[in-house]
Amino acid sequence: MNIIKAAVAVAIVMIAGGCSSDSGASTPQTVTVEATTQAAAPAESVDPASEAALQATLDAEYKLIQAADWAGTFDNLSPRCQLQGNREDYANSLEAAYEGRDFSGPQQTLITMNGPVATVVFKSYDGKGKMQPSTWTFMNGKWVFDSC
Repeated sequence: MNIIKAAVAVAIVMIAGGCSSDSGASTPQTVTVEATTQAAAPAESVDPASEAALQATLDAEYKLIQAADWAGTFDNLSPRCQLQGNREDYANSLEAAYEGRDFSGPQQTLITMNGPVATVVFKSYDGKGKMQPSTWTFMNGKWVFDSC
């Protein structure tokens, strides 16, 4: 797609550069264009209900945890879990639960898929996690934490 855009831009420059309103003799013009764009890699289509999509959601969630964005993780709760409290109280409870934890390294996940429901076990970087299974459910087009 980028190559097509570059070709169209070159054609426009050449056409515009070659057209003039004076009736005198035309002077040859040299147009130099450097094309530095590369063709975009074909986008891989990932089924949003797949294990790969769930892993991507878990990775994004972990980045929020690493950044101590406890309130941001509220958006990954199922609607049912969100109804059990508000964002601020949820964030405060996570902040207290994770106080003193080290999330600087990677976490490991074990995922067991069962259609639109998955059981996930996390092994934390600092080894202080409980490694209890949690339920993630695919609903409304995305994976959400549903162990409330």
